[in-house]
Amino acid sequence: MAERFHRETNLVFERRNSLPYSISTLHRAFIRICMKAGITKHITIHGLRHTYAVLLLESGASLKDVQERLGHKSIQKTADIWLTCQRNSKKKVWLVIQNTWIMITII
Repeated sequence: MAERFHRETNLVFERRNSLPYSISTLHRAFIRICMKAGITKHITIHGLRHTYAVLLLESGASLKDVQERLGHKSIQKTADIWLTCQRNSKKKVWLVIQNTWIMITII
């Protein structure tokens, strides 16, 4: 009786034979899942990865922990993602302040 071949991979999604799915197959499946869940905002699978990282960091995980979970070779890559999110967040806060000020001055 022949043993089934199995090898360790670092793939998030893989077929039963440990080979990767095509990007188009994953994309179509992801779109179907989003539609079924009622998610109308466009997001990519890679976008989920960034969301995961940000949620971890916002909940208090260390940069080192997030780096290891995402498989980044350099902690700088993880820090760059976090800093970009922080800058975007500050821009949104500033827009809210500006819009509030405009509304106050109109009233």
